[in-house]
Amino acid sequence: MTASTPLPGSAAAPPPRSEVEGLEVGRRLGLDAPAMVVLPTGDGWHPSEVVEAAWDRIRALPTDRVVVKAQVPGLVHKTEAGAIRVVSKDAQAIIDTLSTMVSRGLPGDPVGFLVQAFLPHDSGMAGEVLLSARRDREFGWAVTLGPGGTLTEFWAEGLGADGGPIHLSPGAFDREWTARALRFRPWVRLLTEGVRGQGGSVALETLLDLLATLSERLIEDSELRRSGLIEAEFNPVAFPDGVPTALDAVVRYEDPHSGSLRPGVPGELEPARDLSPFLSPERIAIAGVSGRGMNPGRIILRNTLAEGFPAERLRVVKPGGGTVDGCACVDSPMEAGRPVDLLVLAIPADGATEAVEAACRDGTARGIVLIPGGLGETARSEDRVVAIRHALELAHRTRGWAPAINGGNCLGVRSKDGPVDTLFIPRHKLPTPDRPVDPVAIVSQSGAFAVARVSSLGAINPRVVATVGNQLDVTVGEYAEVLAADPNIEVIAAYVEGFEDGDGLRFLEAVRGARARGKCVVLYRAGRSRSGKEASASHTASIAGEYDLTRALASASGALIAESIGEFDDLVRLSVALRDRPVAGQGLAAVSNAGFECVALADHCEPLHLTPLGPETVERVSRALEVAGVVGITRATNPMDLTPMTGAGGFCEVVEAMLQDPSVAAGVVGCVPLTGAIETLEASDGHTEDLTRSDGLAARLGALWARTTRPWVMVVDSGSRYDPFARALSDSGLPVFRHADRAVQALARYLVWRRAGN
Repeated sequence: MTASTPLPGSAAAPPPRSEVEGLEVGRRLGLDAPAMVVLPTGDGWHPSEVVEAAWDRIRALPTDRVVVKAQVPGLVHKTEAGAIRVVSKDAQAIIDTLSTMVSRGLPGDPVGFLVQAFLPHDSGMAGEVLLSARRDREFGWAVTLGPGGTLTEFWAEGLGADGGPIHLSPGAFDREWTARALRFRPWVRLLTEGVRGQGGSVALETLLDLLATLSERLIEDSELRRSGLIEAEFNPVAFPDGVPTALDAVVRYEDPHSGSLRPGVPGELEPARDLSPFLSPERIAIAGVSGRGMNPGRIILRNTLAEGFPAERLRVVKPGGGTVDGCACVDSPMEAGRPVDLLVLAIPADGATEAVEAACRDGTARGIVLIPGGLGETARSEDRVVAIRHALELAHRTRGWAPAINGGNCLGVRSKDGPVDTLFIPRHKLPTPDRPVDPVAIVSQSGAFAVARVSSLGAINPRVVATVGNQLDVTVGEYAEVLAADPNIEVIAAYVEGFEDGDGLRFLEAVRGARARGKCVVLYRAGRSRSGKEASASHTASIAGEYDLTRALASASGALIAESIGEFDDLVRLSVALRDRPVAGQGLAAVSNAGFECVALADHCEPLHLTPLGPETVERVSRALEVAGVVGITRATNPMDLTPMTGAGGFCEVVEAMLQDPSVAAGVVGCVPLTGAIETLEASDGHTEDLTRSDGLAARLGALWARTTRPWVMVVDSGSRYDPFARALSDSGLPVFRHADRAVQALARYLVWRRAGN
């Protein structure tokens, strides 16, 4: 054996977490590992000497070839750095490999080398996966399974969110859901089934067993949790003889005594606090009300009174006495007697900070809505946030409780149960719909998003609108947890830009609770750019950014994920309108008086399918077409083109017949309203139409909606002249869309989600 260049002073490097330790973590989590020999480094290190000293152990490795790896702290991409090679199990070959690695330079000082048994296996997507467990700031433990090897990031990006890696929350592991998600992915089919009859590397059940075991041990292995482990990544994991085997490992830890450990599993978070001060307060005080003009405080006062809150239980914090809008003025909340349930601070940030400190010190309020900005949005405002949090901590220590704070930089809460409305939007700008309250709660970080949704959803009258702003104290997850248990709420519509530490985990638990009670959570997660991904930290971080994790984990927990703001509105609308209608399958009936819509519905209906009509339905539709005088122009089929010549009676008869077909689970009905055969305009001197006639199409379709039980939606594709016709249909309860493709895509998303929960 020949000597080579000594290794540069690696002996002085601090002891890192080694790959050997990472592979041991893998064993605790259910993975096997190759047999291996560790070669040390240090002063006077020579490849020939370390190989000679370890040769008996290397020779005992059970394969003819070995993998030689340099152990460089923080090095994730070993292949690109020249830190890994496969060579024959020959002493000189191993010595030459070590010498080459050192002489060519490595991106850091190695703290050792590994010589592992080389396990033959299929490479790439046919035989390698990435498996990781990462303790995320928002969600606690998150498990990722995806294509492995050197092209992990390439395949993850190329396959997209629905075809790439799968992300799971251990506390929500559902074997059936996971199996469905895996079967959908092309790389899993290649891994488990192979190509053209060439069998796969591993059975799907083995993958499911591995994920189940890893999830269980992350939750139950208390020693592992106490260790401070925040990431364990195994890439690649191969399947020699069908056994999941980690060929490489990276582990990262944080100090378990630092107090900064991120929540990992359900049960590590305190239950949500009592939010009744915001949702159903008995006594309210408002600071920042103008006695002369309409500032935000005055608007909040009037909105709350308009909701029906009694003036005698509402105080205005305004020195000098007197009244404003019939409400008594007090110098401070202290003068209101016992603590008020809700203190609304619509005053500048500096004054609001002092008011919060006083409320914490004096115990004058159970809950505070903190309206102003300048509380955490910028570095300059952090001092105010620190002061408020210090006041909350001091109140907890000295009194045993502190007020819950909603905000800052928020619009606050509108609650029909309150009744309270701190949204400082004038009523003439955002009127309350003149209809019964719907069992809907909108929870949003953005006040503007919330009020825009209330306005655009139109016919829906939410029971709760909660905007949390900076989440200085009360969070999105706390609202979701409380509302999921509220018997008066059936749909929770959430907009999130970012969860506070651990609050994503709380949100997932709330979603699961809501789903178990038959409720729907619609989620739009903003901020999906790649800039949020720490690409240098690990393969996992580069393929699992905040948006990816939120989308995947919330979906696995049972949330209905909106990919756009428009889809958010669509899914909320469907969740309200169709919540009581049974979903029995995926057969779709499509009806329109325009041929292009029939084509569009057929083009975009997957995974729903246009089901053939039964003989009784064909006969009934044919009779209706004959009565309508169009039997020679069109025929009974699905999709059904009624042509622009069909009047209101024939139109509704055909729709009802198709919705009652035994093979039909849902329907989409399109009406291009410009035809003269139906009345779709408001009464006017310029024509004789009146869309409000009792025998008109709007009234007939509204009545049909009331007497049918299957889910169906309406499409009115036209300009603003026909908005009153669309509104008339919406007022009857029908979900109305303005484009056929958007309608059928949203309906399909909702129905697939419903069926997945059955």
